[in-house]
Amino acid sequence: MTSLRSLQVRGAGWRGMVFVAALLCARSACAMAPDVVLIQPRAEEPLAGTITAQWLAGVKAVKVAPGTYRVAAPGEDAPMTFRDVSNFEIDAGGVTFIFTEPRKGGFVFERCRNLTLRGATIRFEPLPFTQGRIAEIASDGTWYELVIDRGYLELDNPDYFSERPVSYVIDPQTRRWKAGMVDLRTC
Repeated sequence: MTSLRSLQVRGAGWRGMVFVAALLCARSACAMAPDVVLIQPRAEEPLAGTITAQWLAGVKAVKVAPGTYRVAAPGEDAPMTFRDVSNFEIDAGGVTFIFTEPRKGGFVFERCRNLTLRGATIRFEPLPFTQGRIAEIASDGTWYELVIDRGYLELDNPDYFSERPVSYVIDPQTRRWKAGMVDLRTC
């Protein structure tokens, strides 16, 4: 900056100084993206795309306006997929994201570096899992019969579960995986 000011002073009269001053203003306007941009999600725009566009514009952080947002995505990607984003912060304090396609997931961060997601509450409707109680176990341990708890989805619902969902047995006392149980893929 000092060398440009000295050039400006030693330039060819006032026209040279105006040109240099205009150049300085243009450079500072281009180089100084706002530190934080407030984003108000709209149903017609994919939120992840809006956030990524701010990062590409040089913004260092976005603040998502507080509220509850139902989030879905066209295609196969999770609704909030971020790729190759670095040195960026998403402040979602006071925000609840409700993901409506449990097979797609919610947030996915691929090849990102120094990316912070702060303050978000994440919900799925319907839940991306089910639960129940084991009614019977095969003597050789190769299968078990599961009775689904009231209010949870049945495993045979193809809109929410794959053909062979993964299952884990949790000890109700310790709330950890049950010791000695084999994790099964249900048929």
